[in-house]
Amino acid sequence: MAQALRTLRWRAAVTVAGAVLVLSWLFISGQGPGYLIQIDYTWGGDLLDGAEVVIDGVVVGTLQREGGSPRVTGFRVEPGDHEVLVRSEDCEGTPRTVSLSAEVTRRAVLMADIDDGYRCKVILW
Repeated sequence: MAQALRTLRWRAAVTVAGAVLVLSWLFISGQGPGYLIQIDYTWGGDLLDGAEVVIDGVVVGTLQREGGSPRVTGFRVEPGDHEVLVRSEDCEGTPRTVSLSAEVTRRAVLMADIDDGYRCKVILW
C-alpha cells in the first residue's frame, strides 16, 4: 500500500511539473492567450529588413530577422479590426485591414512583398 501511494505521489509530482513547464514555455514564447498580427517578409528579402510596421496609425516596431530563422515578426494587438501598414525608407506601403476575434481567429499572418513597378510599394496579403 505504501509503495502504491509513493508511486501515485511521484506521478502527480511529474504531472504538475510538466504542466508548469508547458505553461512557462507558453508564457515565455508569447504563444499564450492573446491576439497577434504576424508579418512574413521572406519574399521581400533584405529590402524589408528594418521596415516600419504601423498598426492603426501607430508605429509598433520594425521587421527584423532573428538569427537564421524565417523572416516573420509578430505584434500583439487587441481584438477587433486593425489597419496594418509596412513602409520602408525606399518604399511606400499599402495598408491592409485585418479582423481578429475569438470567434474567427486570434492570429493574422500577412505576407509582405515588394512591387517593383513604377514606384516601389510594399504589398500585404
